Amino acid sequence: MEKQAIVLGASGLIGGHLIDCLLESSEYQSVLSIGRSKLHCDHPKLSEKIIDFKDFPKTIEELPPNSHFFCTIGTTIKIAGTKENFKIVDYHYPMAFADLAKSQNAASFHIISSVGANKSSPFFYQKIKGLLEQDIAQLGLSSLYIYRPSLLIGNRSEPRPFESISQKVLPLFDKLLIGPFKDYQTVNAKDVAQKMYFDSLLSLKGIHYISGEQITQK
Repeated sequence: MEKQAIVLGASGLIGGHLIDCLLESSEYQSVLSIGRSKLHCDHPKLSEKIIDFKDFPKTIEELPPNSHFFCTIGTTIKIAGTKENFKIVDYHYPMAFADLAKSQNAASFHIISSVGANKSSPFFYQKIKGLLEQDIAQLGLSSLYIYRPSLLIGNRSEPRPFESISQKVLPLFDKLLIGPFKDYQTVNAKDVAQKMYFDSLLSLKGIHYISGEQITQK
């Protein structure tokens, strides 16, 4: 059976690497990118749907059945402006995408969460990620992969000054993070994308939580 991939958030750090993996792969025959801006990419396997997120997912029609769905969308509270706007991007849009995947009988669904995700966390970011994990897990998707990386290493298209500084400093401490703290080591965004790709080739049934350590295992 031909494999089709549908990616939400392909213009982001992980999404960009993931698109490269999917387009270079002989396993996938078509790749659909859903987003609010066009990618700077020209490839015979790639098609794009430019949407207004205010109407998402109502504007999405006639998706290939049994596709593999990848959700790499995300922001920060600073970029979003408010906690409410952050929740829209990091909770409501992914949930809408997951609902869409469920209705289209997705072959697998892959989503980026975060280390420390917990709906009871005192930290807003981890709390929203935990709530998202809980609610997507309850949808009953046949094959669900939830990735929990720590700080991502890579070049983003949008400026994140604090994160840029952290990317230079925190990797120096990675070797000190051992045992239960190993999941807090920095993770290269390209490694996350490659892990998502290879997991999609397996598409094992059930819910799979992928830690930072599992992402970096070779």
